[in-house]
Amino acid sequence: MYRLVIGLFIVFFKTIKAVFRSKGDLILENLALRQQLATYKVKKKDQN
Repeated sequence: MYRLVIGLFIVFFKTIKAVFRSKGDLILENLALRQQLATYKVKKKDQN
C-alpha cells in the first residue's frame, strides 16, 4: 500500500517538474525569437 502511494507521489512530482521545465524552454525560445526580431528590425531600418 505504501509503495503505491509513494509511487504516485513520485509520478506526480515528476509531472509537475516536466511542466515547469517545458515552460522554461518556451520562455528561452521566446527570448531568442525576440532578439532575432530586434536584430531584423535594426538591419531593415539600416537598409532604408
